[in-house]
Amino acid sequence: MAFIIEIEQSKLGVAVENLTYLIQSSDGESFLTVRKENRLALPESTLELSRTFENQAAQNCLLATGVDVDPKAIRLNTCGNDHIILCFATADSQTPPKGSEWVGADEIKDIAPELPENVRKYLDRVSQSRLPEAHYGFDVL
Repeated sequence: MAFIIEIEQSKLGVAVENLTYLIQSSDGESFLTVRKENRLALPESTLELSRTFENQAAQNCLLATGVDVDPKAIRLNTCGNDHIILCFATADSQTPPKGSEWVGADEIKDIAPELPENVRKYLDRVSQSRLPEAHYGFDVL
């Protein structure tokens, strides 16, 4: 799972992070989306920086999506933009919560065109890894 986090300052001066979750199924074939205003979107939530990040990010994921995430599995990785941090974690659930659905990597790129370039490249790799061998230039016998 990747969290795309943009840091903002609230009116009270407390730093708040807007989290967008990219949750990959454990079989690696699809990503979790939620239905918002009759369209699919990536799950979102906010987080105050004053809390322990990993535990709160995992808790927010559970609240936003119904998917339980192990806080110990979250890894932080900056992507060259001071305002965006990616968190990767694993999710145990295969059955999407009510109002959610699993979609392919190509659909995620259409749903969230604002994703950072490194995430889009990752989605390209995931999408290509699921193609039949003929798409890799090999003949299928």
